[in-house]
Amino acid sequence: MRSIALLPLLVCYILLVNNQGCRPHSPSQSNGQWHTFYTPRHAQGFQILTNHDTSAFRILLVEANKKDTIKDWVVANQGTHRAVCLSTTHLPMFQSIDAMDQVVGVGFAHLVKNEAAQQAIQQGSIANISQGEDISEELMLALKPDHFLIYSYGDKDYSKYQTRGIEVIPIAEYLEKTPLGRSEWVVLIGALAGKIQEGIAVFEDLEKKYMVTRQSVADFQKPTVFTGYYNAGNWYAPPGNSFVATFLQDAGSDYILKASLANENLIIPFEKMLVSMHQCAFWGKLTFAAADPTAANFVSDAPQLAQLPSFQSKKLFYCNTHATDYFGDAIMQPDVILKDLIEIFHPGTDSLHAPVYFKMVD
Repeated sequence: MRSIALLPLLVCYILLVNNQGCRPHSPSQSNGQWHTFYTPRHAQGFQILTNHDTSAFRILLVEANKKDTIKDWVVANQGTHRAVCLSTTHLPMFQSIDAMDQVVGVGFAHLVKNEAAQQAIQQGSIANISQGEDISEELMLALKPDHFLIYSYGDKDYSKYQTRGIEVIPIAEYLEKTPLGRSEWVVLIGALAGKIQEGIAVFEDLEKKYMVTRQSVADFQKPTVFTGYYNAGNWYAPPGNSFVATFLQDAGSDYILKASLANENLIIPFEKMLVSMHQCAFWGKLTFAAADPTAANFVSDAPQLAQLPSFQSKKLFYCNTHATDYFGDAIMQPDVILKDLIEIFHPGTDSLHAPVYFKMVD
């Protein structure tokens, strides 16, 4: 069984966001004919401007820690568009604004777990553009998409599509350090799909549900928790200014490494980390396996872990990314993940909630 830390794969870290950002529709900054239309409250990676009659949007993708513009382009605020998506996280955003019909292609269709997208793939309305580990250029051009949504990492050169009139857009929601920061990218997807108001409405509803859920445990006593994984004498764990740490803290727990600040996983000598682990009531991790993990799986890499209080008391929790769409649908369900974690740390808080992503080990 393969285990990974409680954070999505290939995550890079950026500055912690300020949850009290500006409201949308606030034309506070002008740039020639363009003025601010939407300033994200949680996300750091994009800005949306509009012209005087809102017939078009100018979208800026920015590098959050430097505020440098990565990409700057204009999209019409009308009609529908054809999109090809490389990431499984893009699909639930389109679905949430009722725009899945605008997705005409996906990469690596075998990884798609979103049910609406799976059905469309089976019916042939969404094509699989993958060809081994690469993309079928012939199929991509035949689909004639307006937008090609890609990852913003890796060394692939997609300029040949840009020169053929396909707008190549690096969607970097996975760089956001808070759950709501990632979900807020649905507003940008709304702008691409001609449904920005739907995107705003979807996000504001999601934000409200998340905030209410977070507040429900704000005054609870916080049990200590740790996460991460062992490898070659070291413990690898997300820092305190990470996406994972935000989830754990918002769920009413006390993440043992909350004071740490880093732009990537912490690498801690295992013997040193063991001291901190002994202070923790809960132990959680992500796994990817055909079967859900047992307690024995938690200690298979290092037998010393069996002496931990969290193991002895069976306060072990996990998310099996093989069985759940943690790297897909979950981006639009941060409130559900939060409820999962709250029920783990504070059992009985919501007797009607059934776990979806995170569960206790049986």
